[in-house]
This record gives sequence, C-alpha cells and structure tokens, in this order.
Amino acid sequence: MIPQYSPGDLVYLNPHKPPHFGDPVIVQCKNGDGTYETSVGIYAKRTEKFIILDKHNPKAQVQILRDTIHAMHKILTLNELFGV
Repeated sequence: MIPQYSPGDLVYLNPHKPPHFGDPVIVQCKNGDGTYETSVGIYAKRTEKFIILDKHNPKAQVQILRDTIHAMHKILTLNELFGV
C-alpha cells in the first residue's frame, strides 16, 4: 500500500466501526484449505458477489468473493485513533 503505508508501519483496526467506501481496509479471506489470506486496500465497491479493493502499488482493482471473506476491518487514521 505504498505510498499510503510503508513496510513495517503499524496500523490500527477497529472491528466495531464499519468501513465505508473510500476507507482503507484489511480483508481476511478463508481459503479452501482452511488457511487465511489477508489483503490491504481501499474499499471501492460492493456487488452482489464481490468486494472490490483499489490497490496503490501497482495500481489495480482486486475483486474478492464475498463468500470467502472472514472479516473486513477499517484501518483507523491517526485522527480517528486519538478522537480528533
């Protein structure tokens, strides 16, 4: 997610605050073999079957099947974290 986040950056999630379109999110998906895969992106769209994330580097849009999503959490900004 460079330039928004650099490798090693600490991010904070709020599992109780629902993400809105345009928010940075972390999406955890369950694979068919029981393992999990996580993706970071900007919550762009939601369709009947997919969640669509915008990626920064390289510029792309990723479709994730909604049936595979285990959890999706909003990444908090520093202002939200400190209540500003």
